[in-house]
Amino acid sequence: MERYLYIFIISIFFLCICLVCNGCMKIYDRFSVGNDVIGNVTRGDNTRGINISKELTLTYDPSCDVKSLDIKDQPDSTIQIINNTTEDFFHVFITSNSIHKIWTKVGGNGAIEDPVDWTYINPNTQAGITWSPLGAEIASQIIIPKNGNIVLLNPMKYIDPGPGNPVSASAIFKVIPMRLKTDNIFKSTDEIQKNKNTLIYTQEPITIEAGEGAVADISAVNGINYNVEYELTSIDANQINKIKKMTIKKNPCLGLNQEYKLNIGCHSPFIVDCKEFTDGIDSHASCECKSNTQNCKFNKCSESLFNITPKLEIYKESYDGGKPDEPVKLFINAPINLKDGSQQKKYCDDLQDDSGDFKAYCYDYNDVGSSPTLMSPYKIKITYSEL
Repeated sequence: MERYLYIFIISIFFLCICLVCNGCMKIYDRFSVGNDVIGNVTRGDNTRGINISKELTLTYDPSCDVKSLDIKDQPDSTIQIINNTTEDFFHVFITSNSIHKIWTKVGGNGAIEDPVDWTYINPNTQAGITWSPLGAEIASQIIIPKNGNIVLLNPMKYIDPGPGNPVSASAIFKVIPMRLKTDNIFKSTDEIQKNKNTLIYTQEPITIEAGEGAVADISAVNGINYNVEYELTSIDANQINKIKKMTIKKNPCLGLNQEYKLNIGCHSPFIVDCKEFTDGIDSHASCECKSNTQNCKFNKCSESLFNITPKLEIYKESYDGGKPDEPVKLFINAPINLKDGSQQKKYCDDLQDDSGDFKAYCYDYNDVGSSPTLMSPYKIKITYSEL
């Protein structure tokens, strides 16, 4: 009798979820879907189950997927993330500037955990807990079911910095998609440190870095692991409100040589090609600039990537002086100057071809057409799919 009362209570609870949150679940008594179990998630052909007691399994029914919102219908200061991949549960990490700045779910059928401070360093051992490819970030893990979405309220609101001043770095956040070998939330730092190889595929996430009132670019500088359609509220050249949209229409990893390939996706080729150089201040960058300036010169990496014109060759040996002309930076900015037939040129062409209102960065100084600004009402919509 007790067991059936338990089933009744659980049934009512998840009926409420279905009605209020548009979720859709099924409960089975003494039944488990499939036989491949990872952590607390049971795999099946068309469903995923979570064991909620010794004899009960809760499963997600993909036939009741939540429909995504038009960006115009999102609340102000929100980000909508959509799982259009083939993964039953898709993982994204979103960063905060503080452990106390918590992204709030306001819609969709995804789930988000409280932030974890992966920047922490043990004062006794000086050992850090950061892990790749996330990096040293304060980040919340998001899990979204296939064809589902999540809508999040940004806790870091726009504060007017005053005329001519940049938006504070404390308002900037990153959205980092990641393919994992588990469907579970990372609950402890120990889990990451002890199981990196079994939990995480090698990949270089395509990353959105944005802030209200700030540049909101999308970067495949280190590489790419997913296809992305990215929309945001912005302004046009005449300062008129406009929803800008960028779509990656080709797989930039196709046709690249094997040394650039990863378990998921690929490196941007210059990351591999320039790591052997040791000259100058930043030998792995596509050009060398003095700290916090636009005063630059070409380096070995520049020479390997670009067709440097004869009149600019003087800047192989000396800095160009920076503003107002900035000849080195302006030359490096444009991927049209990459060597024809090179792996980097192919990667950039496929990544940026017919992408829409702006482009994803394909190498470090690729600024041309790659820097939209997130403007009021501060809405972002991101749809992920496989390359």
